[in-house]
Amino acid sequence: MTDNSPTDLTGLIQRAREMQSNLTLAKGDLLATEAKGSSGNGAVEATVSGEGLLTDLVIDPSIIDPGDAHGLAQLILQAVNEANRELGAQRTAVLSAITGGFQEMLANIRRPQG
Repeated sequence: MTDNSPTDLTGLIQRAREMQSNLTLAKGDLLATEAKGSSGNGAVEATVSGEGLLTDLVIDPSIIDPGDAHGLAQLILQAVNEANRELGAQRTAVLSAITGGFQEMLANIRRPQG
């Protein structure tokens, strides 16, 4: 017999199945998304795919200084890193929404009743 409480094992198993299904759907959505980052006040813009691969890089020609290749490289790295951080934040938000409450349910099972 189940009591529909957060510590109910049947409810926990059902929640885990729902979460697994939602994670499968979210994985496809996350792979289809993209994230953008920029540096140099928007002079360099990078786009990464849901897999974290660089898919686009736009550089304002006015910032290209043949004598400062290192400076341009740094701006590119900053833009790509920002895009990947944004992608990570998107993933975290989606996964947190899916797994929300599950950790609490597990914690309730571990707590002694009384």
